[in-house]
Amino acid sequence: MGRSLSPLIGQRTLAMATMYLTRRKDLQLRYEVKVGQGKWVRTLDIVADILDPEKPGERKFGVELEGMKSALTLAEAEKLLRPKLEWLQSFRGLPYPLVLLLFTMEDNAGYYTWLAEPIIKAESPKLKFHDEAHCQILDRASLDEVVERVTLWYDSFYASLSV
Repeated sequence: MGRSLSPLIGQRTLAMATMYLTRRKDLQLRYEVKVGQGKWVRTLDIVADILDPEKPGERKFGVELEGMKSALTLAEAEKLLRPKLEWLQSFRGLPYPLVLLLFTMEDNAGYYTWLAEPIIKAESPKLKFHDEAHCQILDRASLDEVVERVTLWYDSFYASLSV
């Protein structure tokens, strides 16, 4: 979570993220998850596991959080997140999708941007790492889209393992 956040904004940001993510019954959340090994150990704010007994293998995505007191426009949010995206470049070794959620306390708004975006090209799953924020409004429909894109990425990933 935003390491420079006041404790109150940090707690509220985590609560808002939990509220949004648990609206979906197929997501199970784990908090402050250590990933990597050796010198490359990092802590993700949340790892969301997608629960689907009909689909093979593990399916998860990372969630980093940021919170602000004041309301923001999309352009202001993107500018504000630049330093966070620079810091998150250290997560480039992460082998699964990673999204950043931003919440503003003044108006309870939510935004999201991909850090490691799931891409499927020629039936081959890739992760596109972003240096710039491309914020979108976070609502139920956009959360559904995030989970759907991650699910399709894993479908492609597991299909690519078969000969």
